[in-house]
Amino acid sequence: MPSVFTNLFTDFTNNTAAAVGAPIRDAIRADTTVVDELPEDDDPLQSPTFLAVGD
Repeated sequence: MPSVFTNLFTDFTNNTAAAVGAPIRDAIRADTTVVDELPEDDDPLQSPTFLAVGD
C-alpha cells in the first residue's frame, strides 16, 4: 500500500504536469518495499533513495 507521501507526491506530479499543459496520460503507480537497515547504511545520503523507471 503506498504511503501518504507517495500519494501526495504522485498527485503533485500529476497536477503540475496538467498545469503546464502536459497531462500524464496513464496512471502513476508506486510500489514500495520496506527493507532492513544494514551497518553500511550509516553514511549520510547525498542523493534520492529511489529510482523512477518506466514500464
